[in-house]
Amino acid sequence: MSRPWLIHGLGLLLRVLRRLTPTRRIGWTRVERLKQQGEPVAFALHHGSSVLMLAELRDTGCTALVSQSQDGDLATALLHALGFGTVRGSSSAAGSAGLRGLVRAVSRGEIATITVDGPRGPAKRVAPGIAALSKLSGAWIVPLAASGSRTFTLPTWDRTQLPLPLSRNYLLFGKPLRVTSGSGVEATRLKLERRMGNLARQADRLAGRVT
Repeated sequence: MSRPWLIHGLGLLLRVLRRLTPTRRIGWTRVERLKQQGEPVAFALHHGSSVLMLAELRDTGCTALVSQSQDGDLATALLHALGFGTVRGSSSAAGSAGLRGLVRAVSRGEIATITVDGPRGPAKRVAPGIAALSKLSGAWIVPLAASGSRTFTLPTWDRTQLPLPLSRNYLLFGKPLRVTSGSGVEATRLKLERRMGNLARQADRLAGRVT
């Protein structure tokens, strides 16, 4: 299968699955409130649950950070097919092109989206990039978690979850936080890591998954 057809097929599959696997959004009003107030927003995702979220987030004005690797080329094409904006690069340093691109994105009113434990893990460990983004842009970080009652787990480092037909999926938007004068990048990173872990366990409980 040629690459354009692969991207088209994956995008179509995710859209079909969205119709066959209803997703309940919980906490979305937190995001709406921030956007109504004109506040910059960044979504924090775990890499392993990002596929569960893709189709559901396609209409929310997200711009995702994607690595400059070959895998990132495929991810970029798929995200564009689903209607996402993308920024290529790393968020690992305050002056990186990826981070500067996300600062510009949130200034335009887009929602910066980062898989905080990507691109290589460790799984569910939050890297400091999203907290650095918050410090530079003033963005509120909204932790996300997703789980489904019927999923297939890939044998990858992040244990990627793929939704199956007739799954009951849940997408949770947690309590926002951001870097302030009293809470630096590292303190915010640690707080976000705890908050995302708790939110992931809550999503699993709602989906009926034992953790």
